[in-house]
Order: sequence, then structure tokens, then C-alpha cells
Amino acid sequence: MIRFFFLILISGIFFEITYSQNAAEIFSPSSLKTEKGNSGIQIQKLSETEDVSCFLLCIHEDIKLHKHEIHSEHVMVVKGKAKMILGENEIRIRKGDLIFIPRNTPHSVTLLSKELKVISIQAPSYDGKDKVVLE
Repeated sequence: MIRFFFLILISGIFFEITYSQNAAEIFSPSSLKTEKGNSGIQIQKLSETEDVSCFLLCIHEDIKLHKHEIHSEHVMVVKGKAKMILGENEIRIRKGDLIFIPRNTPHSVTLLSKELKVISIQAPSYDGKDKVVLE
């Protein structure tokens, strides 16, 4: 029985090492730098294909209510706290939270800390044009 668990453990470690070595890019959110964008947001594009894009966003100002007609978005909070309107719900988000925003869902962000740092993954690939401001 102990040998069985040991083999599973070794297999898992081997898979993790192999997977990591074969990954195209590996990012550590704490070491990423951003470029100054508009609306109090600093942006760094992490990766992009025609199907998906991934950005690091450092948010220094509240984000007005808006929606994306074509894109769905996953947001992973890396640093900070905020209040978020997501559809008809108001939620509080903080480091470690993962939020899914389906296309056509109104959403906004009100900062509760000096900075909110998130990783935003959007599908299909986001070119900055699919943003409909609602307020």
C-alpha cells in the first residue's frame, strides 16, 4: 500500500516537472511589470492567440459599469480588495478570488484598497474595442 502511494506521489511530481518544462511561458504575478494605460489602469499583455488573450491589470481608479458583447472574462485577483457589480449582484473581491464574467454581463469595480492587481483572461482574444460603457 505504501509503495502504491509512493508511486502516485512520484508520478505527480514527474508530471508537474514535465508540464512546467514544456509550458510556453510561466508567469509569477508578483514579478510582472505593467505599462501605463488609460483610465487609471496599467496593462501588460501576457499572452494572446486568436482564441484568448491574457493581461495583467493594475487598477488605480474605479472602473465604470460596462459590458463586453463578444467576450467572456475570467479575473483572478492577485493583490488588493474591491467591491464589484456583477450583473445584478454586488460582491466583494480580494486576493485569491476567481471571478467569471459572461459576455453581456454588466460589471464595474470600486476600489477598497489603493491598488487592485488582477489577471484577466478574455475569450475570444480582446483588442480593446469590445467595451460598452453603461453609466
